[in-house]
Amino acid sequence: MLVNNAGLGVLGAAEDLDREAWQRQFEVNLFGAAALTRAVLPTMRAQRDGYIVNVSSVAGRVSVPLMGAYCSSKFALEAFSDALRVESRPFGIKVVVVEPGTTHTKFQERAMAESSAVLRKANSIFSPVYKHAFPRYTIPSIGASAEEVARRIARIVTKRRPAARYRVKWYDTLSIAMTRILPRRAIDYGVARWVGLDRPPRPK
Repeated sequence: MLVNNAGLGVLGAAEDLDREAWQRQFEVNLFGAAALTRAVLPTMRAQRDGYIVNVSSVAGRVSVPLMGAYCSSKFALEAFSDALRVESRPFGIKVVVVEPGTTHTKFQERAMAESSAVLRKANSIFSPVYKHAFPRYTIPSIGASAEEVARRIARIVTKRRPAARYRVKWYDTLSIAMTRILPRRAIDYGVARWVGLDRPPRPK
C-alpha cells in the first residue's frame, strides 16, 4: 500500500505567485506523488495486488480565490488518479482518492510560512485582502483530526471494491454537493464576500 499524503499549500493571488512558487506547489502535491507511484507500480503489478491512496482535498473539487495554485495542484492530482485507476485495474491494483476538508495539522502554519513572501509584497493590490482572508483559511473553526483521516484510510484499504473517491466528514460531502446544485455565480459571490473580495481592493 502506498499513501501519497505529503501536501504543501502556497497561498496568494495568481498574479502574485511567481514561477518558483507554482513549481514548489506542484513538486510536492503532484510530481512527488507521481514519482512514488512509479516506484511502487512494478512490484504491485508483479504481485497483482496493491493499493494506492492519493490524499487530495475538497479543494481538488472546488477552487477558491487566493488558493489557485493549491487548488490547481489538487485538481491535477485527481486527474492523475483517474487515469491511473483505469491503467492499474487490470493488474489488481486499486487507486483511491481521499478528499478531506480542513484537517487540524501543521499544514496551515506551514502554508503561512510558505506564503510569507506574498504577504510582504508591498505593491500587491491584494495586500489588504490577504490580511482578512488568510486567517480565515489558516485558522479553522471546524475540521477533522489527522487521526480521523488515518482511520478513514485504514477502513478504505480493507475494501475489495472501493469507490473512486471518499470524504472524511459529512459536511465535506455536502460542500461538494452544493457546488453541483448552486449556480456558479452564487458560489463566487458567497466566497468573494467571505474572503473580502466582494469589492475592488484598495491598497493602503
